[in-house]
Amino acid sequence: MASKTANTYKDYFEQWLSGIPSEIRFWDKLMETKGACLGEDAEKMFALRCSFDAPFALENELEGKDTAFLDIGSGPFSNCGVKTSKSKLAITAIDPLASAYRLLKEKHGISAPIAPQTGIVEMVDELFEENSFDIVHMSNSLDHCFDPILGIRKMLYVTKIGGKIILRHNENEAESTHYTGLHQWNVHLSESGRFLLWRPDATIDVQEALGDCIALEEARMADTKEPENVWRHNYFVLRKIKPIPRQEALNGILIKRLLEQVVKLHYSECGSVV
Repeated sequence: MASKTANTYKDYFEQWLSGIPSEIRFWDKLMETKGACLGEDAEKMFALRCSFDAPFALENELEGKDTAFLDIGSGPFSNCGVKTSKSKLAITAIDPLASAYRLLKEKHGISAPIAPQTGIVEMVDELFEENSFDIVHMSNSLDHCFDPILGIRKMLYVTKIGGKIILRHNENEAESTHYTGLHQWNVHLSESGRFLLWRPDATIDVQEALGDCIALEEARMADTKEPENVWRHNYFVLRKIKPIPRQEALNGILIKRLLEQVVKLHYSECGSVV
């Protein structure tokens, strides 16, 4: 039986914060062993994520000679890669745990082509101007959001008119992990092709929520080949059709205060491992 999900921002933040120490310990062990603690496949994947020659995984989505690309919730190593001859890429990454990842990389002497800065999707419009990016991407992180539909609206705000958002996620992962740790929402492709965000107490139809601001260009299950395995996930592409009003985050002050707590917890938790 799934555990009770958080019903208020305060409850949800407390739930989310409680998952940070285990997340940091996981990455500490993974970096210490260069992925070997999870087996040969993970070791190969770790090496690929750290490579400055890793091929850009979304090359087919590139449409211009110059591409401003934002990876949100990137983790310590973006899984998008960096190398392509199709477009001149300018890659930016943000993650709520960026400061912890930096400390762990320093501890284990790890370098990588992308260094994320601290940020959360619900406040990405405070980091970047409107219409800043050609492509905004999230992979297995929208389901961690405090408010996922607000997160999508904020992503649209910083996406250029005609640009797009690409979302790649495990199907219904919060349900399969019983709403533990950071997983509080499910990303779901319905049988009728609808893009849904849901949990036991709420369901959001993304197309209905965003109306004519977007066109849902792709909604499918995809297989991405990775070293020695295939990642099966849902794949959504949202094209920004027209400007979207900037929306202030409900409980914005609470979000800011708790983000400050997250950063403090980074250093407190990493202080025990560095």
